[in-house]
Amino acid sequence: MVLSLSLTARAEMPAGTVSGFNQAVQSGDPVVIVAAAREMGATAIAHPEDPQAVAAAFEAANQLCLRGACADAVPMVTFLSQREESPPVSQAEFDVLKAFAIWSASEGDAAADDAFRAVLAANEAAQPSLLTVSAFEAFYVPATQTSDWDEITSRTGMAASHLKPVRDLVPDRWAIAELLSATADFNENRDFASYDKISDLAAWLRGKRRDEALKAPLRSLDYQAMAWRYALGAYFRSFENVSFSNVSRDGRFKYENEFDQAEERAEAILAEFPKTMSSEPPFCSGKVVKPPRPTYPSSAARRGYVGAVVLGVDFEDGEISNIEVLASIPDDTFASASVRGMKTFRWKFDEVQEEPGCTRTKKTAMIYPFEYVMR
Repeated sequence: MVLSLSLTARAEMPAGTVSGFNQAVQSGDPVVIVAAAREMGATAIAHPEDPQAVAAAFEAANQLCLRGACADAVPMVTFLSQREESPPVSQAEFDVLKAFAIWSASEGDAAADDAFRAVLAANEAAQPSLLTVSAFEAFYVPATQTSDWDEITSRTGMAASHLKPVRDLVPDRWAIAELLSATADFNENRDFASYDKISDLAAWLRGKRRDEALKAPLRSLDYQAMAWRYALGAYFRSFENVSFSNVSRDGRFKYENEFDQAEERAEAILAEFPKTMSSEPPFCSGKVVKPPRPTYPSSAARRGYVGAVVLGVDFEDGEISNIEVLASIPDDTFASASVRGMKTFRWKFDEVQEEPGCTRTKKTAMIYPFEYVMR
């Protein structure tokens, strides 16, 4: 946001400070913006009688928090808290700014952490802004460096909930929070709700990637969500969840109904997105004559690990090449086995093709998931 200040003859802040700030924001250079914001904030505090001091201090603090230097905004929010004039935003947004700055400067202080959490919780359902989105994200990032799954679930869940109304504007930022929330919830509780959340997210990402402008930016998240969906599916289909004692009266295994419901919901989510019309010729018809045959890694089997891998491959004249691991859960436990197994894949084209002009080549367009389930 560029700050437009009409400095009159009564103004005592140097005009160069404001114009320099505006130019810095327009440059888009974070280092330049932070330096200009610090300067304008300090100048506003030094000239409290200036009628534009409050607006200048707020904009300086706002930019500092947006640029990862929120701790430097403490003097400005302190100055604003002592003024009779209100900042040019709602009280709720100023509360977020103030708590964000104090928390950023607190270096892990428990009281500041609790205060920041309380302010964010109070604003979870509020209309998101660049400031509030940055605040929610900053609050959850430190937790992701720990193994406190309950805390990660809580913080990322708040962020995902806050960002959801604007997820079409910031699809990657919402998807990251949602993915972290679902996977942390699974690690903490091992209940099927985490699979539902991942399944819905994976379907939404597939739909969003039908937009050519989002195909590349959401590529990694799409494959991560896909891998997690298969990995969690493997877990809930594994021997500890699928056993004779878990067969219902209608002969369906535990969670089978839930899997069906999740699939129906995923199809409904995808149906909300417009279908894309490919300009490429159709792929020639044929059949798999030799499917991939990955071997379950013995070390993973001994530990009772389940998981999934998503591979991307080039495909030409029935042969595959350039195998790429797009996502692997957990870590790289099953990646090598999947790549080796994929190398056995063989395809045979039909002798008679119904589609004239069809292609026998697919460059990095073939996605192959592997699901490792223990029985």
